[in-house]
Amino acid sequence: MKASLVFALLFSFALLTPELGSATCTATSVYNCYAQHGPLTCSGSTTCTAGATWVTCDNVRTDCPACEVEFDCSFMCSPGQSASIYCGSQVGRCTFGFKRVQCDSDPTIFCSSATCF
Repeated sequence: MKASLVFALLFSFALLTPELGSATCTATSVYNCYAQHGPLTCSGSTTCTAGATWVTCDNVRTDCPACEVEFDCSFMCSPGQSASIYCGSQVGRCTFGFKRVQCDSDPTIFCSSATCF
């Protein structure tokens, strides 16, 4: 009888324990959002989850802001002509580098594919 009473008290205490403290959690996106220039994070007190381009804390979801990048490729054209390469993303997956742009998981676009006009 005593054993069951002790078990019942311990079980009751275990149920009440989460409400006694103020547990917090933090979610961080796996992908550094280009438009954020850093990781996407949020903090909450009940639930925190994260994906590559989003975080959710306490049922409030934040997505990476949209981004777009353009690189001027006019250096490869005849004088007076211009050209550029461009891409955009609704989930903030944009990168650029030397004569190239890339958005989402699409293939990298290089200046060599630009058309002079």
